[in-house]
Amino acid sequence: MGWPAAKGVLSGSYFYHGENNQAFLGYIVPLDYDNPHISPFDEFQQWKHQTSIKKYLEGGTRTAYGARALIKGGYQSIPKMHFPGGLLVGDDAGTMNFPRIKGTHTAMKSGMIGAESIYEELAKEESDKDIANFQSNLQSSWLEKELHKARNFLPFIHKFGTLLGVALAGMDQEFPNKPSNVMENADSVLSPKAMHPAFFGCFDWHSSVHGHWMLIRLIKLHPGCSAEKQIREQLNQHLTAEKIHKENEYFQAKYNKSFERMYGWAWYLRMVAELETWDDPQGKKWRENLRPLEKTIVSRTMDYLPKLSYPIRTGVHPDSGFALGQILDYARIAANKELESLIVARSGDFYQKDTDYPTKYEPSGQDFFSSGLNEADLMRRVLSPADFSNWLDRFFPELRKGKIGNLLTPVEVSDVTDGHIVHLAGLDLSRGWTLNGIASALPKEDPRRPILHRAAMDHAAMGYKYVFSGHYEGEHWLATFAIYLHTGVGIAR
Repeated sequence: MGWPAAKGVLSGSYFYHGENNQAFLGYIVPLDYDNPHISPFDEFQQWKHQTSIKKYLEGGTRTAYGARALIKGGYQSIPKMHFPGGLLVGDDAGTMNFPRIKGTHTAMKSGMIGAESIYEELAKEESDKDIANFQSNLQSSWLEKELHKARNFLPFIHKFGTLLGVALAGMDQEFPNKPSNVMENADSVLSPKAMHPAFFGCFDWHSSVHGHWMLIRLIKLHPGCSAEKQIREQLNQHLTAEKIHKENEYFQAKYNKSFERMYGWAWYLRMVAELETWDDPQGKKWRENLRPLEKTIVSRTMDYLPKLSYPIRTGVHPDSGFALGQILDYARIAANKELESLIVARSGDFYQKDTDYPTKYEPSGQDFFSSGLNEADLMRRVLSPADFSNWLDRFFPELRKGKIGNLLTPVEVSDVTDGHIVHLAGLDLSRGWTLNGIASALPKEDPRRPILHRAAMDHAAMGYKYVFSGHYEGEHWLATFAIYLHTGVGIAR
């Protein structure tokens, strides 16, 4: 997970600032790695020499160091924690929250609950040497809830690998959750699962949708993979006709006309398109189940685009270029000529005359898209190869010289625990697929192709290393972006 560990090793690192110009850093690696010659110390030393880390350590003085072993444990591994004359608490009991590689707060909480339970027992007239109330006190605490929430993360990873493991664990993880609904009245205050019985996991609605798309794409491209049975079971539970009907009902509410416009719409139609081209009995059933909400989204797109006076240019969800590209792919796959014609026409209205894109203003601090590259990736879908080549010369006039401002240089993420700053990891990945997409529309002998492909590879290398950070802020969605890039979505093969 974390460089320099080998692929599949669930490692991670941290770097925190402290007072008096001090820093606290460390490297964590499970001891169940396959290679018996791995030295965690040497891995840590190599990590410290990475450019982005090294620059902070040069000239410094080490004031303290140490090492310790943690018990991964987890919810399913916690033993009976009370016995006559004693309690089992802390890391020794396996109370670590592995997705976050954090155990200090949970260890402390188990000790606090233990102390409270002992006090309760001593306050009785006749105390019992076996503090059995410790277990019930633990089960009613936030510690129990936190560990239960993360219970499937480690087992899924061990069984299915990092990518699929993280994806599968997220589908049924209801909290934390960021609903984007408008509450009409007190009756509108519902849990995420009550509002969205199909797409309640992965922090927000659109992330859940594209998480489902990713699982569909993986078993479609890799039939017989180890996780196929588990994936099919989960999709069967979520993509039922009844649950999609309830999702569609939610869209019909008075204040939900613009819910997830157009980012979530685009991902839903991308999922439909994935199923449309899959000759699989279960896939065909899921595809039919999706039709009611598909119809609603298509209708709203047809109604909205003629009224959109100007394109939305941004590095986050509302960007028009990304959504139009995805929905155009859907329209062509679903043979919806009316929708296709509308998107082609509106794309021309919005972008045909654009020249000299201001690349120096990208990126902003929380982008996960390049609006300029999204636009170019859309126009290669809209224009003929010859027209696109000419349009690209006007749009990125310095590209033939190997220059597109900042757009060819990968970006680094300063804090993977910050839900907005970690967007930049997604920017590396989305730049990767747009650069590849733009290159694919140019003639093979075009000198811009190797420039774009080289930049795409650089962005992919940077982006992939953030996919499994151990922090839910990025992990709930970055795997989707990685799969989109890795499998060449939307590019003719």
